Amino acid sequence: MKCQIQMGQWQVGLTALLLLGACNRADVPPALLPTRTPVPLPANFGTPTPPLPDCSAEKLDLSAPPLPSSPSNGQIGYITLDGNIAVMDATGRDVKDITVDANLNDRSRDLISYRFPTFAHDGKHIAFVGIRSSARTQGMTQTLYVAPVDTRPKISAAFATADANIPYFDWSPDDQRLAVLSINPTSGSIKVISRTTGTTNNFDDGTTVYWHWRPDSGAMMAHLGGSIDFNHDAKLSLGEASSPARKLSTPPGDFQAPQFSPNGKYILVVAHLNGDNQLIVLEASGAPLCKLAALTNGGFFAWSPDGKRVALMDTISPVFEPAPLDLIDIASGKRTRVHELATAFFWSPNGQRLAVYSVRSAVQNGGLPNDLVGVAQSASGSLDINAVPLLRIESFDVAANKAIFIADTLPTRDFISLLGYFDQYSRAVTPWSPDGNKLVLTALSVPRETADIAVANLASPSGVEVKPVGSGSLAFWSSR
Repeated sequence: MKCQIQMGQWQVGLTALLLLGACNRADVPPALLPTRTPVPLPANFGTPTPPLPDCSAEKLDLSAPPLPSSPSNGQIGYITLDGNIAVMDATGRDVKDITVDANLNDRSRDLISYRFPTFAHDGKHIAFVGIRSSARTQGMTQTLYVAPVDTRPKISAAFATADANIPYFDWSPDDQRLAVLSINPTSGSIKVISRTTGTTNNFDDGTTVYWHWRPDSGAMMAHLGGSIDFNHDAKLSLGEASSPARKLSTPPGDFQAPQFSPNGKYILVVAHLNGDNQLIVLEASGAPLCKLAALTNGGFFAWSPDGKRVALMDTISPVFEPAPLDLIDIASGKRTRVHELATAFFWSPNGQRLAVYSVRSAVQNGGLPNDLVGVAQSASGSLDINAVPLLRIESFDVAANKAIFIADTLPTRDFISLLGYFDQYSRAVTPWSPDGNKLVLTALSVPRETADIAVANLASPSGVEVKPVGSGSLAFWSSR
């Protein structure tokens, strides 16, 4: 039996084992894509507005909460080869099996798998989505589970749906609530669930759905429906997490995930102003404050943990149209080029580094790279080297203004599925260790028909050291 990984112009056929049972999993898009067909705007839309001042001319409070003085080594949560959730330390030891009942192959029984392991901010709990597909009724149920980080823990169901997908969720910064994306073929909604009472509130609804928590957990900012240029119902909304959101008057432009500043005083969005896409800063109340950058296409961005910089890519889709990645110093407006054709990036917790991911073909690379345990790989059978997407992983040092190579990998399906939405996922998960010195990687191995997890140590005196620590299709680090 074979299935396909599709990624832009690349298409790779591999065995079901190599895809880790992906053919038996729910094929869930991370979010509904907005239409890209322009629609006529209302006659009263687009009245010229006074241009916003540049943010470099404003005296913004760029302070940020202090970082832990002695961050821990943290833990790695991952999806196992059989579709379960487990946790291990940075060396691959102290393994804790969170779930043990995944079933991806026996079609005489219900098919069960788990995905998107996401640590609470305290590192003591982990949440994940369980997918159960009934062989008898051909129905599917998706459930958001929460469990303490322990071997065979007591697992609690926080939210379940039989008629929608749960492609994304995240924890409130105080770990007292979970925000869940529940989405069906026509619309999606943000459900906010209280950890203590189990109360579920509907925050907002739309076709495409993205959001971010204010750092004090009291409010959320959402972007729904894409750009006003393509959808009259597109909107930005803001509100207390326990109440329905209110629509803001600022029309959204081409972007996905909004983001509060680390101190919670500002919000980054892309607005459609005077016919152009502009990356702007809103006050915490939602009022427009200043312009950070004019955009040609659309914005994929993230505020640095120290609050002083913004990493930005100007593109409609980083997977189909990789783009230059720049750092913008907010106070001065200075831009620094980080990468010429990036696909995704993640800030390290201390803001000193950016993990940068870029798509390459095996032909560009001169063949397939060794797998993460060092075994040579070559194209054979159903694997066409002319069509294989590789993912190059680099680290950019902000202070040194220099990038270093970490690895070329054949990415897993689970990781590929996140790339186009990395800006939203980066609000909830991280590949970085709490001290910002290590990066967790996953990659397929063609000759060994498996997927490996490795840890890259960027603080090693002898250079970057990549050491395999286990097997799995997707891995993230706890923030503590």
